[in-house]
Amino acid sequence: MKKTLFSCLFLFLVVESFAQKQYSEVNFRSPVGIPLLLSGNFAELRSNHFHTGLDIKTKGVSGYRIYAIDTGYVSRINVSHWGYGKALYIDHPSGYTSVYGHLSKFSSAIEDYLRQQQYNQQSEVITLYLDSTQIPVSKSEVVALSGNSGSSSGPHLHFEVRETVSEKPVNPLLFNFKVEDDIPPSIYNIKVYPLDSGVVNNSQKSQLIPVSTSSGKYSVKQKIVAYGEIGLGIHTIDKLNGSGNICGIYSIELFVDDQLYFFQQMEKLDFSTNRYINTHKDYLEYKKNRRSIHKSSISENNELDIYAKVKNNGKLTISSTKEYAVKYIVTDVNGNQSELNFTIYGDSAQQNFFKSPSFENQLNAVKFRDSIVRSDIRVVMPEKSMYQSEKVSLVKDAYTNSKSAYYSIMNENIPVHKKFVLSLKLKDTSAINISKAVLVSVSGDKKKVVARGGKYANGWLEANVKKFGGYTVLIDSTAPKIKLINVFENKNIKGLSYLQFKITDDLSGIKKYNAFIDDKWVLSNYIPRSAALKIWAKEWKYLTPGKHTLKLVIEDERENVAIKSIHINY
Repeated sequence: MKKTLFSCLFLFLVVESFAQKQYSEVNFRSPVGIPLLLSGNFAELRSNHFHTGLDIKTKGVSGYRIYAIDTGYVSRINVSHWGYGKALYIDHPSGYTSVYGHLSKFSSAIEDYLRQQQYNQQSEVITLYLDSTQIPVSKSEVVALSGNSGSSSGPHLHFEVRETVSEKPVNPLLFNFKVEDDIPPSIYNIKVYPLDSGVVNNSQKSQLIPVSTSSGKYSVKQKIVAYGEIGLGIHTIDKLNGSGNICGIYSIELFVDDQLYFFQQMEKLDFSTNRYINTHKDYLEYKKNRRSIHKSSISENNELDIYAKVKNNGKLTISSTKEYAVKYIVTDVNGNQSELNFTIYGDSAQQNFFKSPSFENQLNAVKFRDSIVRSDIRVVMPEKSMYQSEKVSLVKDAYTNSKSAYYSIMNENIPVHKKFVLSLKLKDTSAINISKAVLVSVSGDKKKVVARGGKYANGWLEANVKKFGGYTVLIDSTAPKIKLINVFENKNIKGLSYLQFKITDDLSGIKKYNAFIDDKWVLSNYIPRSAALKIWAKEWKYLTPGKHTLKLVIEDERENVAIKSIHINY
């Protein structure tokens, strides 16, 4: 057995060495002209996904030049209110695609092409696919300026390298980008999970156990006594020189009595399986305490390909009176390592504390399609929609002004992998405007309400949702609001850089926004997080001197429309 395990590990290390050499032979330049300092790295644990690139600091401001890392051509341009915001994709002859996100502006050639297409489609939000003849770029060409667009909490560049054919993100730090890092990963806790009939320290509940460090060596002072099947997890993060931000690790190895039980490595990711992070990490610890705990046992409904599955999917079977020498080796992408050693003591007396398998600790996935049908609610769960075996529970309650029953489905601390179909029966369809009915999720002691849409059919409102918690139906018959910020009736706009407005909606959310000058559509820029709508000066530079009419038309998801018209002078 030891020979087989050694052979597998040796083969894996040979393949890894070849892959790293392959990456290092690709000669990319840095996407920025300043030292590479990171606020986030590849495969760092995030909500519902592993981070698929590098977050490069731009000194807290927008406007830094972004360079093409190699010769290639612009293959995609994307403008969105969310995600990467303004994003650029460049395909390179090496077989990789570089991605630049949260941009504020593109180069003039790209910006001109984009603006033309936005006017053709009369939409700011747009995705454009280009061929190799349209916008070629040279290595080191300035292709954009850094920014804070999309789902960004501060100015920075989100940067990725993907395989062009598969679109799988590759760890950018395997290439020749220079990021200073001589700091080994930090280890804070281990977590022990009783599985099936397992017991740990007289309990069937998972145990968070602190780790001690001395002279760079990590150990566990608390005695760990167990029996039956258990899983382990490790709370570990990495930091880089010149940055206090928490980053992710590159690899984790788990050895038991010198045998490799578990190995994970963050060389590349796959968007189609990225949400399985919710069964890889300790979901509840991350959600409640922001602890980055990597589980070292692989659940049945886990399709991540970051593992070398060595023995029993990382699950340990603890026997009576036996001692198990456990070792974790955690490595960052620069080769810095930390090692943790501890002992697990087997004791069959732990069986006395076993009652029945706990839902908290079962790792079997929901394999089959399941549904619950009541007179006022229908829940249809698709196959493999959850990560562990659970019986779907419903609790009915009251909610002010609701037009259906209010139900709490399961627990919002339980992750969902696939969208499920939720249908709520409307109480009295004759007394309401059905077209204005919207299904909403309710959380935070019933204070946070988020619209989830919904389609009406035969007395029911149906929506696809992707989280557990409270749900009901409300009515949205209120039009959005439009507030003038730096413009008013008969304002002379000559000399202004932009016209600014604030647009808000009280429930279903802004769906469409359009601006017109003298009944001609003009491009506007909407920033949801600040509710700002701007029309930049270049959009009205064609105006002749005199009076003109400016009109805004704002529509929410339930087709409530607000219209604001004023006269402007130029």
